[in-house]
Amino acid sequence: MEDYVEMLRNFETKIQSIAPDTIGLFTLRMSVALKEYYDQSDEVDIISNIKSMNLNEEVKFEARKWFRYPIGMTIGHIAGLLKELELKNVSTIFLVGGFGECKLVQEAMKKAVERRTVIVSDASF
Repeated sequence: MEDYVEMLRNFETKIQSIAPDTIGLFTLRMSVALKEYYDQSDEVDIISNIKSMNLNEEVKFEARKWFRYPIGMTIGHIAGLLKELELKNVSTIFLVGGFGECKLVQEAMKKAVERRTVIVSDASF
């Protein structure tokens, strides 16, 4: 479990470090113990998908492509909400959590809500 939590922390750190001008791949490392656990497991999840790509202890992702869909869905949802009569006068959007700290998310949100202020929470407090 400790290895799994560490992998999630590393993933969140990677997400936060991806900037709009990031080009290429980012790498996540999987511990040997975690890989061995899933090798023996019957569970089907992301690890199985990674294994089907014939990767071993390192997983490489194209940063911008990886986040295109979730960012698009988030922006679309927010844009839809802001069209509702009750929310038309909202002037400030707060981005919170690890995904909100991603520079790609911040840039996309600022473009989508041009007339509104976008504030990113400081998760360190």
